[in-house]
Amino acid sequence: MKSKVLILLFLLFSAISMRGQEGKINDILNSNRPRKFSADFIQIKQSALLEKELVSTGRITLEKSGQIHIETITPEQKVTDYNSDDTGKNYGFRLPSEKDFDITLLEGDGYILKMIPKRGNLRQIISQIIVHTDSQTQIANKLMILFRNGDLIQLEFSDIKVTI
Repeated sequence: MKSKVLILLFLLFSAISMRGQEGKINDILNSNRPRKFSADFIQIKQSALLEKELVSTGRITLEKSGQIHIETITPEQKVTDYNSDDTGKNYGFRLPSEKDFDITLLEGDGYILKMIPKRGNLRQIISQIIVHTDSQTQIANKLMILFRNGDLIQLEFSDIKVTI
């Protein structure tokens, strides 16, 4: 499950071509394609299989090269590194297109991208992904993944640092 969330994170930091509202959506997506992204995170998972929601905190670093470094602080300290070269998986660095997602741009406190998978394994597992961005930088600061089985994962980022 964790690797699927990581794949989704990389999808968010990759280019996606869209129809309609293209200019603003492309601006937002281009802002979220840094060479390196690091942030503190709070992850909240809700599932019918859990008695209560599961809260995890830590720091994540994503690099365009396919490197992912996660330092989980709670509920237990753990360091996890992923390297797409080692696994043979590319963690989302194939460039998705409108073939992969229907994307709607909404406005709220910043911009909100509502992404609905159109096909493939993602569609079988995920009903939608909601990405909130900072109003100034347009960098993703909150992500909600709604799964077809009713589960929900929320990721909130703070102390965000990006290298363009």
